[in-house]
Amino acid sequence: MLETVAGGQGGTRINAYVNRISIYLDNFAIISIATTRDVDLRRRFVSIFQNGADLMFSPTNAAELLGPQSPTTILPIRNFLDAIGPHWFPLETVKLLDVMKAEDEGESAGKACLSEWFLNQYFAAGNIWRYGEQRSGLVEPDFFRLSLVLDWLPGQRERMRVLGADFESSLRTQIMRMRKLYERDKRGFQRLFPRLKWQDNKPATFVYYSLLWQLVMEARAFQIKQGDGHDFFHSVMASAYSQFAALDKHWKRRIEMLPKPNRLATIYYEPQLNDLATAVEAIL
Repeated sequence: MLETVAGGQGGTRINAYVNRISIYLDNFAIISIATTRDVDLRRRFVSIFQNGADLMFSPTNAAELLGPQSPTTILPIRNFLDAIGPHWFPLETVKLLDVMKAEDEGESAGKACLSEWFLNQYFAAGNIWRYGEQRSGLVEPDFFRLSLVLDWLPGQRERMRVLGADFESSLRTQIMRMRKLYERDKRGFQRLFPRLKWQDNKPATFVYYSLLWQLVMEARAFQIKQGDGHDFFHSVMASAYSQFAALDKHWKRRIEMLPKPNRLATIYYEPQLNDLATAVEAIL
C-alpha cells in the first residue's frame, strides 16, 4: 500500500507497507489475469487487491511487461494495473546483494525489501506527468496508479538491462566455479557451503544461497541461459517477501525443494491462478 503522510517542516513522506496479505505475480500471471476471457477470475483478483492484499511489484516486472507486448495486450494490462490502485509495494528484485546486506544489518523486512530508488523515481515521474513540476504535498490514492510505470519506464530500461545482465553473468560464473569445486571434492564442498537453516530475519539470504546450492546440484542437466538470472532474483524475492506467489513451474519446483522448515511463500504456477485466488479469498 502506498500513501503520502505529513512529514517534518511541512513536507511529506511516502509510506510503503503491506496491508494484510502480500502477493507476487510473475509477468505471465499479470498478463494472463489481465487478458483472460475468464472475467470472473480478473474480477476476483481486483477485489482481492482492493480488500486487503498488496501486489509486490518490481521495476523488472514493469520492464518485462513493456517488452514485446502488442497494443491489444498492453491496454488490458494497464486497466488491470490501474484497478489495483495504490495497493502495491515497490519490491527490490535487481539489487539482491543490497537486500541481503540490509538483512545482515538488522533492517526490518519492510525496509530491507523496499526498492527506494524505484519508489522515489516513480513519485518524481508522477509529479512531472501530472503537474509538469516537482511537488511535495499530499496526493490522492489515484496518484499511485500502476499503469504510470509503463509510461515512465522506457527511460529506465537500459539501466535495468545492464544491472540484470551483470547479475546474470556473475550468477553463471559463480555456479560454474562452485560446480567444479563440487566435482573435485564433494565433502569439501559440503564443508565450505553447508545448507543454510531458516532465519526469520534473513529470508532473502536463505533463499539466495539455498537456491544457488540447488542450481549447482542441477548444473549437469541445467545451464544458466539468458533470462534465467531475472527468474532467479524474481524467485528469491517473491518467495522470501510474499505470502503467496505465482512463478514459472520450474522455479516453483525449486523453491518447494528448499530446506524445511521455512516460512516462504506458497507458490502457484499458471494453471493454478484460480487456486491462488481461492487461497487468498479464504484469508480475507
